Amino acid sequence: MDREKKEFGGWWIWILSLSVLTIMVLTGLSYVGVIGKTVVERKVFEQSYQYTAGQQQKIATFQAQMAELEHQLANPDLNSQTRTNLEAQVASIRIQLNSARSTAK
Repeated sequence: MDREKKEFGGWWIWILSLSVLTIMVLTGLSYVGVIGKTVVERKVFEQSYQYTAGQQQKIATFQAQMAELEHQLANPDLNSQTRTNLEAQVASIRIQLNSARSTAK
């Protein structure tokens, strides 16, 4: 009877350890799949029409804002504080425009 109990217990330990190992491997593969799926979804999103159209719209908005500010800077009657403020706004929009162009590519 003792030999049968040892054999029965050995099989249970063997099945339990295989179950635990299988669960660990499948969980790890699931996490890798989630990460891989997220990367693929990001690439698909970046290449979608909606994303590229939105980026182009953002670039057009920045260009329009910059053109308006440069038009205001062309006014010779501006005081130095207003001119400095407008130049800072143009610099800020230029940075945002370069950033939007680099993400749109």
